[in-house]
Amino acid sequence: MVLVVLYCCTNSFDFLVTGIDGARLQCCSKAKTSVCWEQCVQRYTRKRGKVQNWRKFDESCTYNPKEVQTLFCSLISMMNCLADVTEPCQLGCSGLSFCTNFNNRHTELFRSCNSKSDFGAKSHMQEWKKGVIHMPNIVIPIRDIKKCLPETWKAIACVLQIKPCSVKSHRSTICKPDCVQILKQCSNSSATLAALSPEEVCKELSPPEKKAPCISLQEYLVPSKYTDITDEVTHPCNPNPCKENQDCDINRSCYGALLDRCQSHTCVPGCPLGDASSFLVRVGEYARVPVVSGREGCFRMCHCDGTSKLSNCRILECIEPKECRFKGKVKNNGETFRDECNLCTCFSGELTCTKRNCPESVLSPEYNASRPKRNRTPDNVSTDTDTISTLPCGCKNVYNPMCGSDAKTYPNPCVARCLGLPPTRLTKGNCASIDPCEPSPCAADEKCIVERKTCLSITDLCVQYYCVSEGKYCSDLQLDPVCDSENNQHPNLCSLQFNRKTLAYRGFCKDECKPPSPAVCGVNGETYSSTCAARSARVIVDYQGRCKAVGTGLNHDDKSRCESVTCPEIKPLHCKGVVPPGACCPHCAAEVRVLYSLKQLAYNREGFSRYESVTLEQVFQILRRHISTTECDLFGYHSVEGDLVVLVMAVTAKPTKLQVEACNREAQKIEALIDTGTPSFTSDMVLSALKAARSRVPTLSNKPDKPVSDSHKNKVSRLNSALTATILPIIMLPVMLRTGRS
Repeated sequence: MVLVVLYCCTNSFDFLVTGIDGARLQCCSKAKTSVCWEQCVQRYTRKRGKVQNWRKFDESCTYNPKEVQTLFCSLISMMNCLADVTEPCQLGCSGLSFCTNFNNRHTELFRSCNSKSDFGAKSHMQEWKKGVIHMPNIVIPIRDIKKCLPETWKAIACVLQIKPCSVKSHRSTICKPDCVQILKQCSNSSATLAALSPEEVCKELSPPEKKAPCISLQEYLVPSKYTDITDEVTHPCNPNPCKENQDCDINRSCYGALLDRCQSHTCVPGCPLGDASSFLVRVGEYARVPVVSGREGCFRMCHCDGTSKLSNCRILECIEPKECRFKGKVKNNGETFRDECNLCTCFSGELTCTKRNCPESVLSPEYNASRPKRNRTPDNVSTDTDTISTLPCGCKNVYNPMCGSDAKTYPNPCVARCLGLPPTRLTKGNCASIDPCEPSPCAADEKCIVERKTCLSITDLCVQYYCVSEGKYCSDLQLDPVCDSENNQHPNLCSLQFNRKTLAYRGFCKDECKPPSPAVCGVNGETYSSTCAARSARVIVDYQGRCKAVGTGLNHDDKSRCESVTCPEIKPLHCKGVVPPGACCPHCAAEVRVLYSLKQLAYNREGFSRYESVTLEQVFQILRRHISTTECDLFGYHSVEGDLVVLVMAVTAKPTKLQVEACNREAQKIEALIDTGTPSFTSDMVLSALKAARSRVPTLSNKPDKPVSDSHKNKVSRLNSALTATILPIIMLPVMLRTGRS
């Protein structure tokens, strides 16, 4: 049944600054027909538009099956893109009095879980009791719904109003079997209005592909399985407690810190990207705004300067949607595909692939069948075969660290060359061991402040310091707490270094990391002074002690690179964990591997030359905002295979099944936001470079397993278990019926 979304005009936007509705206009390029593209551009490039233009757009496009449906699950239609602007998908639903089966859905996504939609579903039922359903171009006479499948009709009404969101797709259709079943049993075939059979009606309204994602009504005929659980997953920013011109942030900085009080959220001021847009450009940040013509790939870079208006806009060079050539075949712009065990994506003629070393012998069934039984993966580690590899480009597992110009430490020169860095851009040693302030690059009356970061682009010089006047008081700078090696807290990095203290980690000081604290190895292969130091760098601890292993999997002789590693106990014990690329141990964390475009990064920077290179820290900071549950947090690193690894995991002391499932869903939500090119990502100067993503998630058995012995943990550590993307067809995207033209 077709999605009918009502788009209303609310407060006007400052078009003297942007000239357009900067959020919705980005959706116009996703139109399937030229007519809808033109009408979409006309509608969202006028300050108030004419009412007849809105009606024309609704009649031609909002109810046009071609515009609602997509050929591939990973593509987003124009109408669903507009829905993402109006009502972004949020995790969790509760507090409904009519659609009670939708309450306590802590691990599902919904667009419109609120009292207004709850009342709308009740109104649908009242209208349908009259015996007629009005749909675009179709009128369906039905029997008395008080007697014919009343609970199913209620589920339909609630699905159409509460609007569940599919995790992997932006589909907008109820499953065809459900459609046929209810119309066969409840349509009034004797009525003169009945012109089409149930099969014919559902053929028009259901997905054209046999395996296309759809909404199953069966999920909502019964209450949630988590009806009795209300406090294991919390959403401080849903609904948004902040003012209209403010964005809500979960306050994660004080989690576990030495503070008397800690607010659950903070409100951050911003500038609206477009008329009635549900997301903001934060003060001090930059956004990409489409040009007035609505031409695909053409943007302006604008700044939110603190006056709640986008300003200082500058035209970017247009990026043409070019095809890519790959092994003699043509790949469409925006297409994501696999080359054996590598993930690839095409963007404007630029082909980006991971750099895994995956010989055919590793991929063949014969190889896997012949592997020694002792090296097969235990039950508590997820596996696949296409990631059994060593370092990329066949590089040897030798640790001879080199610091690249992007401030990333590469295990050896071979890996650096494989990922595109020439010898002239390499310095011997670990990046953390190189002091960027020695000798000082600052003026004589300035102090050099070390600020570590990693740049995404390998062509830009990644500056690791900033200069502060000797007479400037550090407290004038932004509050960004740091903890020194003596467990003393400072308001910012500048204050710490002016007091001649050594940085232990960023963030508030925590009891668990008081000195002396043992060194730990992160999943990225870097050694950190403590667990807090690793987590402040947004890195999950792989095991205790300094890093011992180099590489991404088993050696060609099938000997483990992690043989001497003792893995920590996985939490919870009954979790079948994920081993991130380059790590040794399984972790109960959901993983998203992300490909990004160097070409997009270059276009963005050239368009606004005074903006510095995009850093890994910026990417994770902004992605972290999209994690809506307090109990889940986001971590990540730059893998030696050339992509970004994003990890979402529960950060509670004893993670529950519900919390793990919620974190899995948060990771899959990020994957969908990247793959579908939603305006909240494409309009962001930093996130616009992210082009493709694939996720894999840990799973939990129904009952906790027995404690894992040390010998078993050592056996686990000998194995590589990096997964390919796990696609879970969780089909929860709503489709809205319409009763009349109200």
